[in-house]
Amino acid sequence: MSEHSWCTDDERRHAAGIPQTVQFATEPCLAEEMIGAALDAGITASWVTGDEAYGQDPQLWAALEPRGIGYVLAVACSTRVRINHGRIPARADVLAQRLPATAWQRHSAGPGTKARATTTGPGSTSAATPTAIC
Repeated sequence: MSEHSWCTDDERRHAAGIPQTVQFATEPCLAEEMIGAALDAGITASWVTGDEAYGQDPQLWAALEPRGIGYVLAVACSTRVRINHGRIPARADVLAQRLPATAWQRHSAGPGTKARATTTGPGSTSAATPTAIC
């Protein structure tokens, strides 16, 4: 059964009270709409984060960049990203492996429900390995 099948079942939509004007949208598409609406309403944000479901959608990146919003979106290791001002495509895992250990930093993302969340990224002196981002 496809993820769209529920959305095209008029009987189920009617029973659930979903208007015909509401259409299927992926999580990244919904995020783009919500972030845009928040920014347009005057809510400020310097950056956004997301897991691989959001990182695999280049339209989300493209919507954030012209607004000057920084982002950290997880991507599959095989994802080709553009470096050197967009001139050179390279695999994310290859780029990560090429960084020296001193290029990684561990930063707290604040307390979570299970533990204190940390992120690892370029600039660190922690013991984390670059392949941990994949």
